[in-house]
Amino acid sequence: MRVFSEAHRGVHYPPDRRFRIRLRSKEALVIGLVVLIPIAMAWIQFLFFGLPSISVSPTQTMQGEPHGFPAWIRLTHFVNFFFLMLLARSGLSILMDHPRLYWNRNCTPKTEWIRFTPLEVPLDRIWTAKEDARYISPLLALPGYRHTIGMARSWHFLSVCVFLLNGFIFVLLLFCTTRWKRLVPTSWDIIPGAWNDFAHYTTLHLPPEPNGFYSYNPLQQLSYFAVVFIMAPLSMLTGIAMSPAAVNRFPWYPKLFGGRQSARSIHLLLLIGYLVLLVIHVGLVILTRVRLE
Repeated sequence: MRVFSEAHRGVHYPPDRRFRIRLRSKEALVIGLVVLIPIAMAWIQFLFFGLPSISVSPTQTMQGEPHGFPAWIRLTHFVNFFFLMLLARSGLSILMDHPRLYWNRNCTPKTEWIRFTPLEVPLDRIWTAKEDARYISPLLALPGYRHTIGMARSWHFLSVCVFLLNGFIFVLLLFCTTRWKRLVPTSWDIIPGAWNDFAHYTTLHLPPEPNGFYSYNPLQQLSYFAVVFIMAPLSMLTGIAMSPAAVNRFPWYPKLFGGRQSARSIHLLLLIGYLVLLVIHVGLVILTRVRLE
């Protein structure tokens, strides 16, 4: 019986370290359309009609308006980043134990919409999760290696406890002060405003920025609102839908997401969304600062 991971000595076979992502053509087409259509529309507008005008509101300095970034915002911001990285890394270790994602409940071979392995499931013999598990470097995942799902789940559970506590504290302080005004949209005018900013960014033109100590531009506000009030709760809810204890006690719950495997797929897509927004966020901070200097 195999007990130890490949991280320990005494293994009987070397781990297969080949890595390959295979995306089903249908999902690749959908993702391509979702990404490319808005970008194409922005370029068409830029080339044929010019960039939309953006008016930056004067800085609000009235008493009671949110200003600056107090210590609790900075602290929760960095705690959030640290534990999001722990969640992402431990989540990758969990994923590699069964590196296939489905939209169906039965995990029928060859019905996965994406897989992170070059291996095909053989149809002429029994294929177990032990054989399907992949090696992943500990530099990328936590704890990494292969067959370490138990430890990865422990890291994931402990990290999510602090991640959620930090989020609850942030939201509580947000609404106990006037800081919610910076994140929560209060007018539908934010939709066309966000598109105007998107058209500028997509066509490689930095839009005029409001004073960041007082307000965000519409696209920034919508993005931050989505992360805090939509993506984070959805990550928590889909995570619960993957818990064997929750599924056994409340069998109706995973059906809200189309089943446990669909919840697993949504959970990964949300992680990809966090990482994409993180890269864009940090990149734009650097670009904006370089332009101002």
